Amino acid sequence: MTTIDSTHTCQPEATVCAASSACAAKSAHAPNLAQIEEGITLVLKGLGEDVTRPGLVDTPSRVARACAEFLQPGFVSVEELFEKQFDVSCSDIVLVKDIPFSSLCEHHLLPFFGTAQIAYLPNSNGTVCGLSKLARALDACAARLQIQERLTRETAHVVMEGTHAQGVYVCLDAQHMCMSLRGAHKPGAITRTQFACGCFDDPAKKQDVMRLIFG
Repeated sequence: MTTIDSTHTCQPEATVCAASSACAAKSAHAPNLAQIEEGITLVLKGLGEDVTRPGLVDTPSRVARACAEFLQPGFVSVEELFEKQFDVSCSDIVLVKDIPFSSLCEHHLLPFFGTAQIAYLPNSNGTVCGLSKLARALDACAARLQIQERLTRETAHVVMEGTHAQGVYVCLDAQHMCMSLRGAHKPGAITRTQFACGCFDDPAKKQDVMRLIFG
């Protein structure tokens, strides 16, 4: 397993807002299906294929629709996603484990996919969000051309900004088709990335959340 530890202090608020909002904004524009179709047609021709044969005649439009589906934004803004919260005086870590996710590697346009662990310590008021919002935040950040390291960081920033938590910890484990099917040809290799911010910068608190996840 390749492990990348991206534990850092959270960025200043303006920077965090810009980074987290970007995961929605960069996917907010609908893909240009016609341009994608033209590009795929050129790729097929470059591969020496007859783009008029029955098996390929609809392939450019299929790929264009698939791209639009892969890169469909999950929400309009962080504020919209976390608009509904609940005051339950929670003072303990909230953890959602083994959240499935997938994204597209921006280097080779091949999928990477796996599971996420997302934890946060609610703010001093004990306010919590709906559990599904953590998964939706991850999906929204994944709905663009990505790399795993940035996806981990952006997801943490979105949760931090949306919940105003004392701290957030995100860990992603993923298989990368660009590593499994080409290049190194190492199917089954798992890459783990993690990002902690806020109170989880403290080594003792980080160990608390990691024990919850990994035992």
